[in-house]
Amino acid sequence: MKKLNPFSLPLLLVMCLALFGCETGEVKKETKSEATASTDTAAQNQAGLQAGFDSDSGKACEDDVGCLRTVNFAFDSSTLDQKAQDILNSNAEFLKNVNLGKYKVMVEGHCDERGSIQYNLALGERRANSVKNYLIAKGVDSNNLDIISYGKERELATGHDEDAWAKNRRANFKVVE
Repeated sequence: MKKLNPFSLPLLLVMCLALFGCETGEVKKETKSEATASTDTAAQNQAGLQAGFDSDSGKACEDDVGCLRTVNFAFDSSTLDQKAQDILNSNAEFLKNVNLGKYKVMVEGHCDERGSIQYNLALGERRANSVKNYLIAKGVDSNNLDIISYGKERELATGHDEDAWAKNRRANFKVVE
């Protein structure tokens, strides 16, 4: 199998967006009440983040508690439901009280296999931005968050049914430095 040049994917993304454009729109701000984790718990959970860990493997740190967790989305949506907000509230507390800006975190937007490459890249970007904006609204330093969209190119679950598609419609976290 031929190995891809590391610049191929970003170049392809730029060319696709330039050629086909993408839908623009506002990210809907969620304003539901939150249940926050206590800072005492976060201080006790000094589970250090490590570069390379990601939330698709179930966690983005070395301990079982106080970790970053992946959020899932409804079909063709970048809106955060209550379950996603609860997960992000916990992720925000962890990033503010445990990470303390030590590592950058990449928010990766993903889609299921349905739809065109261009559409799914744009949808994955909206999902990643929705998560990033929510975390910033909860007090996470925007300088420690970056986003990327993989569209449908990095599936978590194989299969051509609703169960697999639901697992692939996600925004996950990867510790990058």
